[in-house]
Formats: sequence, structure tokens, C-alpha cells
Amino acid sequence: MSAIQYQLLYDADCPLCVWYTGYFKQHGYLQPAEVVPMQQANLQNLPGLHRQKMTNEIPLVNIAQQSVRYGSDAIIAIIGKKHPTLAKIASWRAFQPFIKTLYSFISYNRKVITGTLPSCSHMTCAPAFHLRNRMAFVVLMQLLISAVFIPGIVTGFGLPFTLHEGWWMMGVSAILSIAFFLHEKQQQLWMELCGQMTMWFLLTSVGAWLLANVQHYLQMPWFTAVAGTFYFLQLLWPQSKQRWQYVQLQYSLYKNA
Repeated sequence: MSAIQYQLLYDADCPLCVWYTGYFKQHGYLQPAEVVPMQQANLQNLPGLHRQKMTNEIPLVNIAQQSVRYGSDAIIAIIGKKHPTLAKIASWRAFQPFIKTLYSFISYNRKVITGTLPSCSHMTCAPAFHLRNRMAFVVLMQLLISAVFIPGIVTGFGLPFTLHEGWWMMGVSAILSIAFFLHEKQQQLWMELCGQMTMWFLLTSVGAWLLANVQHYLQMPWFTAVAGTFYFLQLLWPQSKQRWQYVQLQYSLYKNA
């Protein structure tokens, strides 16, 4: 095995981070020893790391050059080890705004997307709160729920009413109220709550949409649909509990700030 040239630090509490760093190891982009959880890394031995920036954007440390790349730049550098042409195209100035915006959107919202709690108290590796990215996430997810899943649920179950128009306007009104009428700390608390609730509604809507379509196309008896609903809620319960605990943690941090 060749000497370690890089150190990629990732948030071990984030399933998304675990997945794509595991992909890099499995497919030979990086050696297993070059991929280290932030929670276990010896940060004093790694040069030039910015503590807050490394939680917002995944850092790739070049040990030989004593340099650090963050976020999408780090991902492109890793991809370039096996696909230099693809990395070169991704580095074009025309593509950079889109790539960086997409990366920031996912990275700053990753704790809401996954709903995972920190495994340790001294370093959560949670990204900083970013109002614009959180608002964009909530608005897009509310639009997805109201434009795709709720109409499908209403049609699939043959419900005699519609919800999607009112749902969308209610969600946007709540977000705008949070943005303009609350001070910074309250914005963070309520947008954390809004983000977790939106993601929970998205998961619930996806499950209900699948059940509604199965019910509609297979013409299942009502008791089969009810049993499927209870089974889905049973699967959703651990995720719901975890998200509620995350909100409680954020409220505790808000009260102690």
C-alpha cells in the first residue's frame, strides 16, 4: 500500500457523508486510511483547517503540499484522481456557480435531510445555520409535497377534497413570517423546527402517495390499505422520534445561548 497522501474528514453522524465517502473508499478514489471521521481525527496534526468551515464543507487535506480544499472543490479533486477529464469539465467557470450552490444546499441542510443526532457533545460536526439555504429547502420541499404528492394522495384514495393549494400558501406564509418578523436566534430555532417538520411531512407524503397509488391501481380492500398505513407509520416512528429529539436539542441550545 502506498503512503497516505490525503486526509478526507467527514461527519460520521451524517448518513449522506458516510455513503459517499464509503463510495470513494470502495472504488479506489482514496485509501481507507485516508478517509477519517471528524469525530476521531487528530486535528492538531492537520495543517490549515478552519474549524467552522470544515463542518460546513467537507475538507480534503493534501498532506504533502500542506493545503486544504473544501466542499465541491474537494469532491472534484477526488473525482479527478480517476476521471481527470470529468473533473476538468466540472471545474469550468460556467459550471461552478451551479455546483457550489447545489453542494451548499445539501451540506447546510444535511442535518435536516437525515435528522440524525450528534454522537458526541464536544464536537457535533453540524454545519452552521444558513437562513437562505434553509428557506430554499423548506420552500422546495413544500412545493414538491403540494404539487406532486398531495394531489396523488387525493386522487389515489378518491378523497372528496383538495389540499395542495392551501398547503402551499400556508407554508410560504409561515416561512416569510419567520424570515421578516423574528430576530436571528428565533429565526434559527423556528427554521430548524420548520425544516424537520417539512422533512417529516415529505416522508409521510411519500408513504401515503405510494399507498394511495397501490390502492388505486390494485383496488385493494380498505382493510389492506389500513394495515399498510399502520405498517408505514411503524417504520416512520423511529425517524419521527429522532427528529423530535433533534428539535429538543436545538431548543435547549437556544435557551442556553
